[in-house]
Amino acid sequence: MRYATLLSALLFGSADALAQDPLDTALRDAQHLAECMTALDAPCVSALSDVKSYQLLNGTAFDFAKTQTRFFEKLRDRGWRWTRYDVTGPEEVFQDGPRLYAFVPYVSTSTFGGQPHTRQSFEVALSVDGGQTWKFVDIGDPTPERVHLIIPSYVGQPLPPTHIAEAPENQ
Repeated sequence: MRYATLLSALLFGSADALAQDPLDTALRDAQHLAECMTALDAPCVSALSDVKSYQLLNGTAFDFAKTQTRFFEKLRDRGWRWTRYDVTGPEEVFQDGPRLYAFVPYVSTSTFGGQPHTRQSFEVALSVDGGQTWKFVDIGDPTPERVHLIIPSYVGQPLPPTHIAEAPENQ
């Protein structure tokens, strides 16, 4: 009887203790996305992407899965890939109606074009389940206007820094 009471207390009395911090789950899911990107795994990237946001940025007829698959096929055909895709946990989670959102910084290095290119940017992380799981969108040109397009309540919170650097030509 004592063990049954203890088991019951653990299972039913600590649901809040089992809830994970949205900052941690955003990082966890962003790390999974980074693994999918470096593996050039289009279905995995598509499953972790917020397709509706990509359609807001590119038009409702935009087929993210098809575009991602073609992009990765072209990368493979040319022997190009990401050699680094490091994400950093978001600093804060914001509310957007029923959704949560966060900015997840990353630094990636690719061999696109045959030369190393390093990019510092961020993914917009979106959650509709209170931060248990996250979907992502890389808005490309990260302006406040583009962020506001996919997050209507965005009111100018500071965006993570962005920078693109190409390796100097070999001499």
